[in-house]
Amino acid sequence: MIESGCDAFSCVLVSRTWQQAFQPVLWGHVETANDISPESMKRHAHYIRSLSLADLSGLENVLDNCSRLETLILWPDAFEDEEDEEDEDEEIDEDFEGDGEEEDDAIGDIRLGGVGGVGVEGGDGSVALFTKGRPDSNAGGSSNSLVQRYLPLPPLPTPHPMELHTQPLVDDGVCADGGGQDQLLGAMNGTFEKDGDAKVRRDSGFSDDTMTLTRGDGDIGQQHSPLTKLLLHNRNLTRLEVYVERKSPGGSFWRALAVPPSSSTVLCPCPRLSTFQSLVNLQVYKHVKSFFQMCMRLESLTLENCSLRQLDVSYYTTKLHFPRMKELKFSRIRDTSLYCQLLIMKQCPELMSLDWRVPRLGFPVEEFCEALREDCWPKLKSLVLLESRLTDEEMARILWSTNIHFNAASANHDSLGVDRLNTTMMPVVHTDAAHGLSRFEVPRSDFGLQAFRALKVRGHFWTLRHLDLLQCPGFESWMAIEILRGCPLLESFDGHQLLVRDIIAGGRGHGHGHGHGYHGRVEDWACTGIKFLNLHITGFAGEPEQDRRAHWQVFAHLARLDQLVYLSIGGRTSVRTIAGLGLSPLSTSDAAIATTSSPPAETSHPNSAGALTTRRGTSGLDLRLRSGLGQLRTLKKLRMLRFTGLEQEMTTEDVNWMVENFPDLKHIQGRLHTDPEEQTRLEQMLERHNITAWTMYDSQHVQKQRN
Repeated sequence: MIESGCDAFSCVLVSRTWQQAFQPVLWGHVETANDISPESMKRHAHYIRSLSLADLSGLENVLDNCSRLETLILWPDAFEDEEDEEDEDEEIDEDFEGDGEEEDDAIGDIRLGGVGGVGVEGGDGSVALFTKGRPDSNAGGSSNSLVQRYLPLPPLPTPHPMELHTQPLVDDGVCADGGGQDQLLGAMNGTFEKDGDAKVRRDSGFSDDTMTLTRGDGDIGQQHSPLTKLLLHNRNLTRLEVYVERKSPGGSFWRALAVPPSSSTVLCPCPRLSTFQSLVNLQVYKHVKSFFQMCMRLESLTLENCSLRQLDVSYYTTKLHFPRMKELKFSRIRDTSLYCQLLIMKQCPELMSLDWRVPRLGFPVEEFCEALREDCWPKLKSLVLLESRLTDEEMARILWSTNIHFNAASANHDSLGVDRLNTTMMPVVHTDAAHGLSRFEVPRSDFGLQAFRALKVRGHFWTLRHLDLLQCPGFESWMAIEILRGCPLLESFDGHQLLVRDIIAGGRGHGHGHGHGYHGRVEDWACTGIKFLNLHITGFAGEPEQDRRAHWQVFAHLARLDQLVYLSIGGRTSVRTIAGLGLSPLSTSDAAIATTSSPPAETSHPNSAGALTTRRGTSGLDLRLRSGLGQLRTLKKLRMLRFTGLEQEMTTEDVNWMVENFPDLKHIQGRLHTDPEEQTRLEQMLERHNITAWTMYDSQHVQKQRN
């Protein structure tokens, strides 16, 4: 498996045959910040599918050869030469009836009948493509021109590598003489002159007789920025990422992207564009309408720390419609109110994933609940509400408002993995179709009893795959157990605390109702298909003998989760906090359970009685063989182990065992030993096996590993 550019480079050097085979891999992604020579880029431009542009200096001729891009990433320096026009974008006229009357000179539009009943409308920096006939005024109607104009085009065929140098960029049906790109560029910038009171087309190339696109001035293409021309050259571009600091893209950039893919007979820049992402400081004011026109083409939109000029409410409700939008992420959007942001969201009928981050009070709870009740997003599967400061009651209202459809009678228990969970906790929901949230994330929130009850009773347990309730103080251990045992499809779970007594009780099958058809093993305390688990396992009694038995039982239960890729058991919970939960030492029945996970006789480890008491710090799992670590030999897929906040006293024997029994292990996060010298020695042991170890928590690195 080729995991990096270095691997591909090594393969290229093996032989001429390998060079030919791995050149597309080596040049598949290019970053100009890596000081690649323009000559090399130009020579291998037909291989480049992903291009990261940090600076355009010296690349003008190179970019003309990059015509097979699928991903384009633009960094701040790429916009230094962008010129922003003084005029604001004009609203595209949706009500044109084809009467041929002249518009006001200030607008400067041209209107022409096109091939196959398609019209072209442009001037003053905007182009609109539309079908003949008056569009329906209902924004959500099936005959709405907004829907027709922004429906996806059929996939463009991928040419054979031998055809890369011979295939024209413009289809013959678009422009017989190959000048369609230049002519479209001229239309987008409104290259027209006025002669007295009449508007005169300056060598526009639009014939009054044929109404087809023809070649215009030979220098029209030179009037546009390299970025705009790059967009026109790449009809296979699907993903665009923009990162700015001081200067945002200019009007020609947005207008080029605003042209809708309404017809294959009219050249459209990037007709397959489906994803746009900007994570920092993007500012769109004068050309916000062109920006939204671009967004109407997308399937995925991510905006973080951006500024958008707010428009009239009527514009959001009547002029905008996003028929393809499936994923939407808004985070800290400035200059546009939360209410208007919600109006934008409501124009996405196909929305499946919504991530809305509001770092201040004022979340429109009632309006959001109303949108859910109205079923504005019938296909919604993922809901992420970070930093929203919602109360437990408000989150419960949101969950109760979701229109969940699940036909329990027709459910296939085998397909849902019901043999891995406790069915008595599942609600019986009598509705029409199977539908519910597969992802729900509200970390560091007030999620508590009310929201938990809504999540469970509303039927989301059946469909949840990813649940993030990290550091939610109101989320109690017994709730975590119910989720682990009650969600058959669960793959990723971040929670707060998980008490030892609840793990042991769950493993014994407490609450299992065999009368409800459960025939699984009583040891199945959690869905065994889970891959990512992040819970602070705590609540040991402090009595050495009881803690020894509890450790072995907990390790035995964790060993059943043999699909785990990421396991985090760390946290900083003081004994005082545990006492505040009303936790009592393990009962006699809990401590005296005789199972195959019971520890060996005390005589086999003479020093084990005091092993746990010598560890400074908190009540967490002791990751040593003498405490039962060896039972985790079943976790063959484990790539990352995290125990931040739990000071361990591991030995070389313990570390060697991990290396031998966790073949995929790449990262360990946490203090291996309280002694700095011993910590360094153990880290060096891991490094010799290409396993990184660090003691501080790195959330970005953790998220990268999980993804």
